[in-house]
Amino acid sequence: VKLAEKYGDTNVDDSDFIQINAGGRVIIASRKTLTYQKGTMLEALFSGRWDKKVQRDGFGHIFLDVNPTCFQEVINYLSEMRHSSE
Repeated sequence: VKLAEKYGDTNVDDSDFIQINAGGRVIIASRKTLTYQKGTMLEALFSGRWDKKVQRDGFGHIFLDVNPTCFQEVINYLSEMRHSSE
């Protein structure tokens, strides 16, 4: 719990919407979608455990140096998987 308090946010919710600057394009996704695949880098990054340590842009969006089109496709895939299992 101490590490979570130091590096992350202990008050996160699956319904949170996260604004991500993916290679210059802002993409908004729910925490539930971003953390859908357990044990992945995305799940760890957006679980809230590292919220205080992730790189952010000048607007406070989480910054990822990735291809925005490819990242959007990953988000779309995770969203489809999440909704098809509900």
